[in-house]
Amino acid sequence: MKKGIELDIVVSNALMAAQTFSQVFDVKILEIQSTVEKDDTVLVDMEGMKIHFLSKNEAVGFKVPTVTPESMWVNVVVDDIHKIRDAAVSAGFELTIPITQEPYEGL
Repeated sequence: MKKGIELDIVVSNALMAAQTFSQVFDVKILEIQSTVEKDDTVLVDMEGMKIHFLSKNEAVGFKVPTVTPESMWVNVVVDDIHKIRDAAVSAGFELTIPITQEPYEGL
């Protein structure tokens, strides 16, 4: 039995999402499965965090959000935030809040 915490994210295309994130972060694909469609569930290790990308499947309740969730987020700590921001924007990500310093975290 695997133990730990995993973040699940519903996306339009699981494999494409994993490939897009790999343009920005260190992503290791751990597992690819085909349940309803080919390669529709992809488990990755991204910078040490397990993330499970699931392709949308409204029949089982996997819906892609239509608005950006405001009550939950994931902080990513990197050596060069400007380099990562530039890579993210180049990969098609949108910067939704400005980069900030977090002095209480020493960041």
